[in-house]
Amino acid sequence: MSTTISAHFALSDHNVGEILESVEDEEYELLPEYEHIQTLENLPTEADKRNFKILNMNMNMGPDAPFGTMKNTLKRVGCYFGQDPDAWILSGPEQIDQYEKDGHAVTKVTGMYWGSELHLFLKDPFYDPRIPIDWSKPYPEEEEETEEEDVSAEPAPKEEIAAETPEPQIDPNAPIFNVRLNEILTEDMWQKTLLERPWPMSLRRKRVVEQLFAKLKSTDNRMLRWEGAHGVWEIAVKKEAHSDLSTEVMDAVIRQIAATEIKVSLTAAVAMWAITTSTTQRREMAVLGGIKAAMDMLRNSLTVTFGKNIKAGEVLPEQRDEMQEYALGSLFIYSTDRVCRVEMMKCDPALELFFTLTQLLPNKAYPNAYDNMEWMVKRRVRAAQTIATILIRDATFRFTILEKGGLTMILGLLQAGGPGYQMLWLAGAAILQVCVLDDNAMQAVVDRGEVVKFFEDTLAALEEIISKFESSKVGDAEAPMMFQVAQYTAQAVWGAAYFTYKTDGRAVKQSSLSWLARLALRGDHLGHHNKRYAMLEFWHLTNCITSALSAFAMTEYTADLLMFSDDKYRNLHEMDPDSPCQSLMALVRSQIVICWCAPPGSLTSSMRIGICWDNHDEGASRVLVAALTGVAYLLLHPIDLIGDESFSGIYRKRLLMAGGFCLMLDAMETTVNDAHSRSIINKCCAVSLMYLATQ
Repeated sequence: MSTTISAHFALSDHNVGEILESVEDEEYELLPEYEHIQTLENLPTEADKRNFKILNMNMNMGPDAPFGTMKNTLKRVGCYFGQDPDAWILSGPEQIDQYEKDGHAVTKVTGMYWGSELHLFLKDPFYDPRIPIDWSKPYPEEEEETEEEDVSAEPAPKEEIAAETPEPQIDPNAPIFNVRLNEILTEDMWQKTLLERPWPMSLRRKRVVEQLFAKLKSTDNRMLRWEGAHGVWEIAVKKEAHSDLSTEVMDAVIRQIAATEIKVSLTAAVAMWAITTSTTQRREMAVLGGIKAAMDMLRNSLTVTFGKNIKAGEVLPEQRDEMQEYALGSLFIYSTDRVCRVEMMKCDPALELFFTLTQLLPNKAYPNAYDNMEWMVKRRVRAAQTIATILIRDATFRFTILEKGGLTMILGLLQAGGPGYQMLWLAGAAILQVCVLDDNAMQAVVDRGEVVKFFEDTLAALEEIISKFESSKVGDAEAPMMFQVAQYTAQAVWGAAYFTYKTDGRAVKQSSLSWLARLALRGDHLGHHNKRYAMLEFWHLTNCITSALSAFAMTEYTADLLMFSDDKYRNLHEMDPDSPCQSLMALVRSQIVICWCAPPGSLTSSMRIGICWDNHDEGASRVLVAALTGVAYLLLHPIDLIGDESFSGIYRKRLLMAGGFCLMLDAMETTVNDAHSRSIINKCCAVSLMYLATQ
């Protein structure tokens, strides 16, 4: 390991100044100019500058090299120059005076001596003449206690007050980068220089960040600000270096996002994106206004004018895409942080900006919004992912949006078309299946009277997805994702049905329940007979849809809708063949066949066709539980009756004539591996058989 010190030695020849002319060695670099030299004390005069010659010398010394004092170092260097700085040569006649003083004989020799003087300078490795000096007033010193002013005294004239105003001075704590050479004046400064070399990486990064900050503060040099933002970006790529970025630097980066020069603005935006990967810096930038700056950039990208006239604020289409990419990238990371989401709610509580970015552009609101087809998919997906991240993670944000009528925009994601629609469906379905698990959020939907709309729109979306699977329009590559969309949507349908029946269900239509019943049968058939998607567990869909159907059996009004699809069957004792209740009973029969593994010779063994699908056993048992629960609740109506009055039911005779008694017996004999499901099946069948026996 060796230490390299880049030192500059200035040789001042008091008489001729030509001593360095004869030095010809590759080890030295002649620097005749004397610009940007900073001395910490008296600067040389103009006359002295003409007599100065600057030499550069790189001293490579090992760790055990004898670092001498500044005086010895200069003396050694003087030997390289061919002159001893301690030697003085007589250049004229001497004058000898002899006299007596205090009883002693004194001889005084006076003459003209010629010699050389060496000055030691260090070159700043971060020297940049374009960076201006940071002129600022020094911090005011603490006020000393003074006597009370004489109020009666006349005020000083304005001229005297103006004359006492101090001129701006260089901030002693601010680094200076437009000074090329710094003179080493004292021994302490020289020893400190030796001890600091070589600079550790942390100190070097600190100096780099200080220089970048100085560039970012430049107001009249666009290139400097771009270099500053680009440098911060390069540092932020390495996450370990984020701690070196001070609050002032991050604030300067955020301010440059709003710069009129698009190149500077984009570079600052991508720098902020890189910084947001660290939690501490991310939260600090959110408080400093990073979220607002990114959202403002997104809004500007929707209305920006395209062209090559930079001064007029025009941008290229590719730059517009970069504006959206960098801003959305940082906002997506902000959305993962609970603290940052508070700031996001202040800037856009309804997330209107993000929902706009999920749309196909241009549209009526933004007719001039050119859209690149390749970027369109990425933009829509990234915006939808940001919305989903916020609403899935943050209950407060979720409640606020639903309270303000944001359900329509969320449902719009499930109805989206165009490039990238699959990811928008996934985001919308994921949000909705979380909403139905949040009582406060769903209460906001109920208070706005939108719960039935919630139920019907999710039902329509689920039917569209199932239709795609039935027609084999879903490719093998996207099948798992589309199945996940279907699963989330089915869970949302189940939750919406639960909150719909809790509000008495008066707004539910008969057609909606018939629609729901048909979907349950289609989902069950799809899971059992579609070999192309055999690896997908469609029983999840059937279970959710059947559970939603059974939820409507819990209230008398909606139970009546389940029993009758046409009023002509109300006066008859037979079952309505097209009623949703028939679908429930068909689901029970279907799951019995799947779960049946009874030994030969048992009752009704001729009906048992010997099908035992182990991979569907869990799903079949759960669907069976959901369907039996619905049938059991239908047999309970009217639920509020007690005593002898409970021996008569509204729908018991119809269900008995439809074969409900034998169906319950068969259900009790099914083989179910899950103990919990087995317990519920036994209870439902026992209750159903008890009430059917009253007829």
